[in-house]
Amino acid sequence: MNLHSGNRRSENPHPLRVWVYGRVSTDEQVRGGISLEMQDERGAQWCQANLAGEPFTLTFVRDEGDSGAYGWKPTRRFRRIRRGLAELVEATEASQVDCAVIYRLDRIARNLEVWSEFLNS
Repeated sequence: MNLHSGNRRSENPHPLRVWVYGRVSTDEQVRGGISLEMQDERGAQWCQANLAGEPFTLTFVRDEGDSGAYGWKPTRRFRRIRRGLAELVEATEASQVDCAVIYRLDRIARNLEVWSEFLNS
């Protein structure tokens, strides 16, 4: 889903391409208030507050039911991947993302191996 802001204070005619990434791995997280919808909402709110007046688009990508231990590409340790995170990384590598917004850092990774790969990509 893409949303567009209506303000154009910037002289740059191209809107900032913002991707909001959300992940939940358990129903318990959803019941505890960390739903995908809440993460999307918070991401959009952050953009409204911090990019006020600048044109931007929002793209939401999600992983539902996937552990933070999984990365975005298969490894020797984990064959399973998170497709939403893979989409975000691929788009970033293709220069299609100007800014990524993530509710909390633990939504990206729960182990050092995945964090290290993410930061070095």
